Amino acid sequence: MNILNTKINELELSIRVINALKDANSWHEQGNNSPKIETVADLVKLTKQQLLRLPNFGKKSLNEVVEVLRACNLELGMKFDELEMDVPEDKKPINHYKDLNYSIIKVSEEALKNTVAKILDKKEWNYNDVEDYFKDHQKVLDTYKQSLLQLFY
Repeated sequence: MNILNTKINELELSIRVINALKDANSWHEQGNNSPKIETVADLVKLTKQQLLRLPNFGKKSLNEVVEVLRACNLELGMKFDELEMDVPEDKKPINHYKDLNYSIIKVSEEALKNTVAKILDKKEWNYNDVEDYFKDHQKVLDTYKQSLLQLFY
């Protein structure tokens, strides 16, 4: 399984954002001019303006989505026409997702080094520092782990 086929509810998004995206699907099913957003591929095809037009989806939600996608080396408004599900397997680019995961791993490795250095360089700690520093480090580890696991699918 590759990152683009990941369901949006499997991303590290808040319940508020997931619910807003699910509401968009409900609007879509009712025949409104709302996009259907079930996977990461569906999400990255959209622009910021399209997301901001969704009910209950504001700037805070948009910023959260942008950050989660950035952690996966993705962004809004990407074009994936050649990767559509109805394209025959022999017409799809070979190793495209594998290369993407290797890129994410490379960036994650550098980010891991930076977060470890930041933690080791810190001389005075308070409770909030510990929470913040290790929360950042855990996000990097999670991205690294997810990319490594996806190489096996």
